[in-house]
Amino acid sequence: MHSIPQRCARRPLSGGLVVPWVSLVHGGHAAFGSLDADRARTAFLRRLCQICGQFLDERCYLIVRPADAARGHSPEPALHSECLPYAAAHCPLLNGTATLTPDQQRLMDLLRPLLGES
Repeated sequence: MHSIPQRCARRPLSGGLVVPWVSLVHGGHAAFGSLDADRARTAFLRRLCQICGQFLDERCYLIVRPADAARGHSPEPALHSECLPYAAAHCPLLNGTATLTPDQQRLMDLLRPLLGES
């Protein structure tokens, strides 16, 4: 696994993981996989990294899923070259260990009984 990037040294941790700057935090708890809409908007407008919250360099990186490419845009702000490998290694949606965000998973869990699934 990738170590915490130097740029993220001052970011809060949850469960040993960096809480991305754009993550929703509610009641002091990080909701990994959920975006804080105001912070995401600020990151887009001010060219801030979604992980560390610092100004992006001239060269930055986007995470683009096939569905994003089909729509012609990515719903998430860019990242620094140092922050991208950390995010890719630790984010379940990026490293392939999950296919749904926590919000999507909760919705599916609620719908399963209605759909006759167990």
